[in-house]
Amino acid sequence: MSSYQLVHLEIYNDNPSKSEKPSMYSIVSEAMRVDGFCPHVYQPQTPEILYGLDPRQLPDIAIERSKKAKDKKGRKVRKDAPLLLAGVISIPAESDIDFKKFLSLSLTFLKRSYGQNLASVVLHLDEAHPHLHFYAIPSLKDGGFSMAEIHPGIKARSECVGKGYSKKANAYKQAMRGYQDIFYVQVGSKLGMTRLGPRVQRLTRKQWKAQQAQAQALSAKHFDLTKRQRKINAVQKSVEAAKNEIQQRETKLTQIEKSAFFQNKEKMKNDYLRKRLSNSEKELAHFGEHAEDLEIKNSAFIKELKTLRKDNENYQRQFDAMAYKLSLKDEFILKLKQQRRDNNYEKTNSTDTSNCYSY
Repeated sequence: MSSYQLVHLEIYNDNPSKSEKPSMYSIVSEAMRVDGFCPHVYQPQTPEILYGLDPRQLPDIAIERSKKAKDKKGRKVRKDAPLLLAGVISIPAESDIDFKKFLSLSLTFLKRSYGQNLASVVLHLDEAHPHLHFYAIPSLKDGGFSMAEIHPGIKARSECVGKGYSKKANAYKQAMRGYQDIFYVQVGSKLGMTRLGPRVQRLTRKQWKAQQAQAQALSAKHFDLTKRQRKINAVQKSVEAAKNEIQQRETKLTQIEKSAFFQNKEKMKNDYLRKRLSNSEKELAHFGEHAEDLEIKNSAFIKELKTLRKDNENYQRQFDAMAYKLSLKDEFILKLKQQRRDNNYEKTNSTDTSNCYSY
């Protein structure tokens, strides 16, 4: 059996004496099944906190934020200003809706809608219809604290500056309808729920059944599309994984090829250096042999030089002896020549003298 969606918002402050609504503390105490605050529940059960904090901590947090906040004119937050947003999401007990899917889609919707302002989500299973209670608190944005940050109706109404009450009220209603539409797109339609109930639409039972059947068909189609999308996503993931694996292999092959290239290059360089070393060793050995030959030849040359020096010394001594003999011979010859001159002179003088006596 299908059903229509039910999501509802309320706001609470810390001054319930001027309002018919209960205080924030009463609301969170009822949500956590505190004794004396849930007389409408036959057998209260401890609720399950699906997200965030224990709701009983939220009023103090909201009050603390509001005390620190000021408006653009520097004024503090009014005492009757709303501080806490509370909401309910429910499904009929007799509904055949997938309950786990209902919880998952609802939590996703709340996180998208309120972000960091979402403070707590609590599940109740001890009443006629299973439902969620959720709570959000405005943040200290630029030093301000306003429910318009998280409540779509109040936001739309606050943006109608300078306009009349009817226009503000209409903006509020349109924003809240938009909120219901968003919930239907993100949650209701995916669960086979209708956007509105039969009383609101003034439908006959036959028309209501037809609309339920259509909603269920849309839900089934959406489920089928979702299933196909999951398969497509799985295939895409496998393709991406295959691509990544191929890229990794290509990277490894490239690294191996580069490594092999550098190894070959280093090997060629090593072979070249080894060849040069071998040639150098051969040249050194040749130079060593040549040096030995030169050393042998040098020793023979030294010996020969010593012999030549000795021979030269002998020749020099012989030369000196011959030179001495020649000098003696020259002196003797000079003496003989002088004697011959002297003899000739004497003979000449003697001849001249004899000639004189003959006259």
